[in-house]
Amino acid sequence: MGLPPAAGWHAVRRLHGQREEDLQDDQPQYCRRAGGGDRGAHVAKLGSRSASSKTGSRDFIDLVGATSDTVPHQAMVDITAEVGFGFFSIENRVPEFDRRYGGRFQAVHALSLAFPALLSPVTCSAYVYGLSHPAVSASARLLSRLGLLDVAVINSSVGQTVQVDELLPGSTVRACRINAGDEDLAFNDAVRKGTASMPQDLKSVTQHEDPQENVAAAIRVLAGRDTSQARNAVALNAALLMLMSEATPTIQSGIDKALTIIDAGAGLDTLQQFVRLTGGAPHQLNSLLRPVSASAPLVSPGIKETAAC
Repeated sequence: MGLPPAAGWHAVRRLHGQREEDLQDDQPQYCRRAGGGDRGAHVAKLGSRSASSKTGSRDFIDLVGATSDTVPHQAMVDITAEVGFGFFSIENRVPEFDRRYGGRFQAVHALSLAFPALLSPVTCSAYVYGLSHPAVSASARLLSRLGLLDVAVINSSVGQTVQVDELLPGSTVRACRINAGDEDLAFNDAVRKGTASMPQDLKSVTQHEDPQENVAAAIRVLAGRDTSQARNAVALNAALLMLMSEATPTIQSGIDKALTIIDAGAGLDTLQQFVRLTGGAPHQLNSLLRPVSASAPLVSPGIKETAAC
């Protein structure tokens, strides 16, 4: 089994007035299709181009040489079943969604906690939704009432101002899972403990100005060539997906399994297969593995609030 490409490095729509522009692109919506055992989780990644950060999940897909717009919907579903990962762009769905809901998609109100997660073009048995807002319980309950039978909403915060829609090791984490209308308190506690078990190192996931450099950093993790705490961040978010998909019994066993996969370079193998099946350009992905000279991070060392990619 290989990790979903760029697990933990995705972008979702952010609520207005929040401080996440310096943090690594975050957790969008994930979806379990099937799988277990050595096959792991099947992930349908919903995403778009960057909104407030430098590199969105659609930017990632483009820069690694994969194609998405020209792949028919059913073909992408088939790729998801074969590889364990599929990418479904939601950018073209936003204008229609906005029209149907009276131009309220960009407005800040109660449904802002659920609108992006409702754009899924695929039906799944479980969802993980990253929220750049601490109201994870309200979001999960709202999504449950709107028809998602098994949904987990997660959020990480650093200090008083930075809100991230993915799991960051060592940060303050909020998690809420609603399964068949009931809150899974044991799951929520396990996610918090799993995150707390890892040291915090925001510098290792600091965003750079160049999107290609951000993508190359993610590729180095998937190839098993990065020993920084970025490796832990990817493993933690992948473990969450495996736990939701019942591919692993606990968050800690998921972390251990993900780290083994990363160290073996199997995450990169999955991404290479995905690029090939979409009719993309494998040489573009391979070029990202070449050594590059370090550039200045988006957040300078003199600024107190460092943040992620």
